Amino acid sequence: MSDDFTRHIFEIIISKVAQAKGFTTISESALNIFVEVAIERLSQYARSAAHLTNHCGRTDTNGFDVFEALSKFNESPETLASYI
Repeated sequence: MSDDFTRHIFEIIISKVAQAKGFTTISESALNIFVEVAIERLSQYARSAAHLTNHCGRTDTNGFDVFEALSKFNESPETLASYI
């Protein structure tokens, strides 16, 4: 559930990461799966942060909401960067 520009950026990022890890080719279907998984995972984090913001009666999500949302998924900025 994302626009074409976002999907294209994720395709580039995932292709570069695969290349850096030593892969010389990646099938289109595998690339699409990786893109969908990455976008869905990040969307889950964003929805959780937005839920915390709404629960607190605020309209703007801040860094504390994001870090709290990440901790609910047993993630940290370091593990998220490693995942991406």
